Amino acid sequence: MPRPIHVPRINNNDDEVKLIAFLVSPGEAVKSGQAVAEVESEKATVVVEAEEDGFVIETSGTQGQMLDVGAVLLWLGETPDETVPQNDPAPQSVDGQAGTDRPTAGALALIGKHGLSAVDIPAAGARLKVSDVEAFLSGNAPPAEPERPPAPQFGAPDAGGKSTEFSAYEAAMLHSVSWHAHEAAATYLEAAYDEADWQAFAQGFRDRHGLLSSPLVPLMAYQLVRHASDNPDLNSTVHNGRKFVYDRVNLGFTVHIGGKLFLPVIHEADGMNAREFVDAFAGLHRSAMRGKLQPADMKGATIAISSMARWPVLRHMPILPPFVSLMVAHSAPQDGRSILGATYDHRVLDGAAAFQALNHLTSPDDKEITSK
Repeated sequence: MPRPIHVPRINNNDDEVKLIAFLVSPGEAVKSGQAVAEVESEKATVVVEAEEDGFVIETSGTQGQMLDVGAVLLWLGETPDETVPQNDPAPQSVDGQAGTDRPTAGALALIGKHGLSAVDIPAAGARLKVSDVEAFLSGNAPPAEPERPPAPQFGAPDAGGKSTEFSAYEAAMLHSVSWHAHEAAATYLEAAYDEADWQAFAQGFRDRHGLLSSPLVPLMAYQLVRHASDNPDLNSTVHNGRKFVYDRVNLGFTVHIGGKLFLPVIHEADGMNAREFVDAFAGLHRSAMRGKLQPADMKGATIAISSMARWPVLRHMPILPPFVSLMVAHSAPQDGRSILGATYDHRVLDGAAAFQALNHLTSPDDKEITSK
């Protein structure tokens, strides 16, 4: 029987929220706890999660639309071909929502300040309060903020304003962008290809292994790992004026959560088989969606991939993370064709080597992916 997922209340004073994006599509299988949509009020952005396994059979609303709190956001069914009930259910009562869906204004502010998720914090009463958040923080101390690198100086701004400190997230972003701009000889190239072969290959892998969603991007990332393992120049960088070749292949991939971009890293990916890698990819992605990534989960990338297909973006040029010489950009298809791009550090790789790596990913290599 189809089950609805309702629009959550984010702020006590708001009876509507804006739909930022659906993270799943009709027909797609989802697992309990998987993020299915992002919504926001004037004060916060919230990731909506599925409460049980199922298939998305219908979504309600379009990007940027204001939705009533308690209205049906999407429907889940036991099979992808179930029919949505003709008579829509009455909006979910605000008073019937769980306490973690209705934090007080003070608790909501504290949750946002520390980058937490209300669903992870136990409430002592009917509603989540500041004291609940403080108790949670005392038992789950957040990691220390990374050291903030100094901003590069290019003179002074020409217009009036004031100087403020970067947040920890902003400082990390500054560090990455500054390395890309001032250390790497960052260069970009791209290739057009037909994604149909990848879609069919990923669907076959999904069916053979009983997965709930298509592993297209993880499998493409795994093929990149195998190729980098066989071509050490791809898995190298420059350090102290010398070429530095990594011992293992650590694959970083981008995840965009609550307006912030993160790069979880699958360590020693070259020692995994395809199924182990896909599971590791999915596990880190779930941790990111739930705000559970640890500092160690985002360190040590030696090669990387970025996908913006879900927005959908037709092409993009990724920023190289520090000491990464190749980052592949996967984008959405258009009229059956897709663009696969790559940003690379020209100090380590020439255009021929970068294009060879990129061209290698334009179609799945069954032997390479299933050889381990």
